[in-house]
Amino acid sequence: MENVVNVSKKELTFQVEPGKECVETIVLESQVKGESVLFKVKTTEPGRYYVRPYVGLIRARQTAKIELIFNAMTELPPGLEKLSDRFLVQVARVPAGSGATAGDTDPDPSSIDAALKFWKDVKSSDVLSEKLKVKLIPKNAASSKSGAATTNAARSAAASNSVGAQTAAAPTVGTPRKEEKVMTVNEALGEDPIARRKALDEISELKKQLEEINEDLVAQEATLAELKNRAVGDKKDGVRLPTNEVKVEGPEVKIPIEQVVLMFVAALFSIALFIPSAGEVW
Repeated sequence: MENVVNVSKKELTFQVEPGKECVETIVLESQVKGESVLFKVKTTEPGRYYVRPYVGLIRARQTAKIELIFNAMTELPPGLEKLSDRFLVQVARVPAGSGATAGDTDPDPSSIDAALKFWKDVKSSDVLSEKLKVKLIPKNAASSKSGAATTNAARSAAASNSVGAQTAAAPTVGTPRKEEKVMTVNEALGEDPIARRKALDEISELKKQLEEINEDLVAQEATLAELKNRAVGDKKDGVRLPTNEVKVEGPEVKIPIEQVVLMFVAALFSIALFIPSAGEVW
C-alpha cells in the first residue's frame, strides 16, 4: 500500500474525557504519478467515532487530511484502556475511463459524491488496505502518568528538606496542616455503571433509615417535653408524684424500691441456710 498511499500514523492515541470530543488527525499522501487515488476510512466502532471525510479522492502526489473524532459521551465505557478499537484505511487507483485524472479540476477529497461514484467501479482485487490501532487513555490518567516523575522527584526533595529542618530546629507548635484533596462524588462512585447504581441505591436506603431515626427522635423529644410539662403542673397543684423510693432515718439517703426487695430476698436466703432440714443432725 505504501507504493500507492502513505499513511502518516500507524497507531492513534485518544486522550478522552466525559462530555468532550477528542480528535486525531492522519494525512494520506499519494505516491502515484499521473493519476488520482481513491481512499475510504472505516472503523470497527461507528457508534464511538466519526470520520471526516470518510471517503474522497487525492490528486497525483497530493495529500488529504482526515479527522478521526471520538464522539462526546456523558460516561466513558468501562475498561476503556482495554478496548481494541481499529480503523481501516482502503485505497485504490481510479479505474480507467472513470473521468478522474491527474488534471481534473475537482479531484477534491471533500467531493464525496464523486468519490463514491468512482468506488462503485473498483474491483475488490484492486483495493489495498491498512489497519490502524487505537489506544484510548482517560485524560486525567494521561496527565498523572506524564507528571509522575516530576511529582515523585518533588516529593523526595520535600521529604529531604523536611528531615533537614527537623534536625536543625524543633518543630513549631500549631503549624497548620496541609489541605487534603477532597474526593468528588464521581471519583468515589467510580466508572463502572453497575457499581455506581448499586452505590446510589445503598446511599438512598441509608438516607431513608436516617430520616426514620430522626422522626423517632423528634417523637421522643415531644413525649419527654409533655411529661416534663405535666410534672411541673402537678408540682404547682401540690400533687406529690410516686417515686418508688423508701426514705431511711438519719442522713437523707434515697434507696430505690427494687434494691430494698433484693436485700430482703437475700436476707431470707441467708436465714434458710441455717435452718436444718428433716433427718439432719447438728
